[in-house]
Amino acid sequence: MNLKMMNRMFLILLMFLLSGAAWGQGNMAGDFSGRAFSKMALMPSRAEVPLFAQEALPQMTDTPRKGGVKHVFLSLVLPGAGEWTLGHKGAAKFFLGTEATLWLGFAASRVYLNVLQNDLEAYAARHAGVIDTDGKGDQYWIDVGLAPSIYDFNAEKLLERDLEGTYPEGEDYDWAWDSEENRVTYAGRRLDRVDWKRNSTLIVGALVLNRLVSAIDVIRLIKKENSEAEQARKSFLNLRYAADRYQGKVVNLHFSWML
Repeated sequence: MNLKMMNRMFLILLMFLLSGAAWGQGNMAGDFSGRAFSKMALMPSRAEVPLFAQEALPQMTDTPRKGGVKHVFLSLVLPGAGEWTLGHKGAAKFFLGTEATLWLGFAASRVYLNVLQNDLEAYAARHAGVIDTDGKGDQYWIDVGLAPSIYDFNAEKLLERDLEGTYPEGEDYDWAWDSEENRVTYAGRRLDRVDWKRNSTLIVGALVLNRLVSAIDVIRLIKKENSEAEQARKSFLNLRYAADRYQGKVVNLHFSWML
């Protein structure tokens, strides 16, 4: 067995002993930098291992990846919940605050819609003679503002051959405006209610959008954290073995944890 082969076998045995001691004790003589030794990936730097001393160390990777289905689902149910479970409290508070504001706006718009509807019915009862305001659909209150009386309205529908669009005369559906000005005022107030109803519909759309944006933000955060974790988990164990004419044989073990 020649000298080169003996050196190679000695180096392999030495690396095995050194790596085992490092795993068991977490501290070796040499130049160490970075973080703790647990769950690291071993990789040599061939540029630092000269000539016959170059031996590949086993590479072990253990980079945990954070799952995202649960967090995305939480954000779809309650915007900000996914960010909160991930530890991003600032973003979570933003989405939760937006959600609370939208719900308050939606509730306020629905209450105001009821107020406007009650005002319309009271105005029609006072100026158009509507006797019974209960049980009437939205279409009835629209039609009340389109014609001076139920008779004029039914006559117009008959000309259009729309029998289903007429109302029974002499019953609780009768109306007759006391002036054209009051009828126009009623029609204007009804349009204001339509605008408010449209606003409440937009708020519902904003609630859905808030959930989608929160879910997308959770996906972005998970990808970012997984990428950072993957970089943070990269570590290297470099072994340098060289023969120096003044110092003799030198073994230098260097550990680094890349961030």
